[in-house]
Order: sequence, then structure tokens, then C-alpha cells
Amino acid sequence: ARTEPYRTYQNLSTSTTPWVIGTGESYVFFVEKDVTINGNITITGTGFIAFIARGNIKIAPTVGGAHTTTTPVLEGIYITDSSFTTGLSSVAGKERLNAKGMFIANSFVMERNLDSVNQNPRYAAEYFEYNPRLLVTMPEEMKAVPYTWQEVAP
Repeated sequence: ARTEPYRTYQNLSTSTTPWVIGTGESYVFFVEKDVTINGNITITGTGFIAFIARGNIKIAPTVGGAHTTTTPVLEGIYITDSSFTTGLSSVAGKERLNAKGMFIANSFVMERNLDSVNQNPRYAAEYFEYNPRLLVTMPEEMKAVPYTWQEVAP
């Protein structure tokens, strides 16, 4: 596990190789530009991962699963000042995006659909599930809320 966050002033792209964040591992990425997620990111045990970006967070079409799956392929905390884009569902067998965690954005662009498997009326192309466990496993520095108290003369 890394105790210091990663910081980059460039665009950040993950590899297509799946990331599995295990117990005791903690990763926080501060990105001044765009983030592109090119492979699955999952958490086991008490693992933790967060991406905090000024630019867009984009999910590649290769990140996903079959339209019937409920297994998350994207986990963690994703925060952006810009848009969170789910990516077109153009890869067979990867049509549906199942995400579990916390997702905060100025706007969400839901691009996926299940037309290719004729399942739009029966299944959601994007499925987001809240994971409150991340509030417990996040680094202590992320839990601190700074307050400034100042007495004002009557």
C-alpha cells in the first residue's frame, strides 16, 4: 500500500489489465486533466481506490460485462469537476457497466445501450450501486473535515 497519493498534471489512463485492489492496499489519484479507465477495477476485502480529477472521467467500452451480469467491474470513489462518461457499448459481451462505489460529477453522460443484444426493455445498460464501506476504508486524511471557528464581536 502507498501512504502518499499519486498526483499528475497530465491525462491519466489505466491499463487494460484488470486492477484488483486487495486488503491493506490504498490508492488515491489526484489528476489535473482527464482520467480514462481502460480495464476493470475491483476491490477485495478492505482495499481502497479513488480518482479525483479536474477533467473528465471516461470509461472505455472494454470495461463492462454481459447484459445479465450483476458483478461490479468498476469499484471505488470517482470524483470529477467535469463529466463522468460511461463509454459506448460497442464491445460484445461488455455491453453493461456495473459500478459499485461513490460517483460524483458535474454531469453524467450515459452512452451505453443494449440494442446489440436486444435487451434495452429488460436490463439497465448502466447500473450504479452505492458502497458505504468505502467511508470506513478510506485513508484517515480523507475523513478529516477542516473547520475554522472565529468569534465575531457583538
